[in-house]
Amino acid sequence: MGEGTSIDMKQTAFWMRKASENGFEQAKENWEELELWKYE
Repeated sequence: MGEGTSIDMKQTAFWMRKASENGFEQAKENWEELELWKYE
């Protein structure tokens, strides 16, 4: 992660979902692997 930044899993989940819905395959894999639905 970026130095001096905080991790915001809710924001991560939001943007991964958007990317996944738009067909970005890596985002779909990340969504499932990181279980990001838990942070919505």
